[in-house]
Amino acid sequence: MYLILNSLRNQWLGFVLIFFMVLFWVSSDNEMNRLKAKEKELQLVIKDLEEKDHASALLIDSLSKVDTVLLTKIKLIKEKEYETIRIIDSMHISQLQQYFTDRYER
Repeated sequence: MYLILNSLRNQWLGFVLIFFMVLFWVSSDNEMNRLKAKEKELQLVIKDLEEKDHASALLIDSLSKVDTVLLTKIKLIKEKEYETIRIIDSMHISQLQQYFTDRYER
């Protein structure tokens, strides 16, 4: 026991340095574990956001398909309107009177 105390008295600086090294090692190990847990949480958040992004991309694609369908319907309506106007423009006055009389009866 006397030898241990004498050794501590003579080499106290080495023991203090070893104590602080062990303290920093434990502290850094705890910090590393905390950062790994945070990394797992962030990976879950990233996965969730990627799923939402994929769902949004599918929604945008479906909306663009709806847009093309609506544009096609609008073009068809405009063509029918143009055809009707062309037919009406080519009618004589008596035919026009008859057309509107038949169309808008009282």
